[in-house]
Amino acid sequence: MIHHVDQETSSEMYNHYAPVFILSTGRAGSKFLPALLNLSPNIAAYHEPRPTLEYFSNYAYHHQQEEAILTQMINAARMESILEDYIKDKIYVESNQCLTFFAPVLARLFKKSRFVHIVRHPGDFVRSAVRKGWHKNDSIWESGRLKMTDEQQWTQMDQIERLAWLWNTTNQFIEDFKQTIAKERVAFFKLEDLSANVGSVKELLC
Repeated sequence: MIHHVDQETSSEMYNHYAPVFILSTGRAGSKFLPALLNLSPNIAAYHEPRPTLEYFSNYAYHHQQEEAILTQMINAARMESILEDYIKDKIYVESNQCLTFFAPVLARLFKKSRFVHIVRHPGDFVRSAVRKGWHKNDSIWESGRLKMTDEQQWTQMDQIERLAWLWNTTNQFIEDFKQTIAKERVAFFKLEDLSANVGSVKELLC
């Protein structure tokens, strides 16, 4: 479909379309939320569309100054998918945790984009991440997982300490990012409220 799109349409997408990106640590409803949002016929929500970018979270966090590189990465990974939903007149929503540290680039690239910050209780997050083997498994996901640059300090931390650091660092990054864009482009929810409060779910859908 998109190979027939003209340059004007592409420019309109970047300047006027409002894709939604859910920012989180992961283990915070990122699979549940697209399933919920896809109940609306106007929304096309995705958990981990390919390429998943799982290898690049740590890189993006530690290379925020490389704006041109991060922008090209996002364009290569998502431009076509987002353009397709723009043409279909659907609201593109992505909850992939790997996009969290690309948020500043996404905000500049898609000028009307919106962001939803989801926070899970740190204790619940750590327990869930431990069960999934975060910072313990040997995988591509773990290779790209956020970690300290100070390797000596990092090696002295146990799994729970590393996960607590990840929770705090990720949410602080999101909070700092939220201060750089207009308030109407950001929403905040606690996962626990979305799981138990119908009012919060209605607010998210709106």
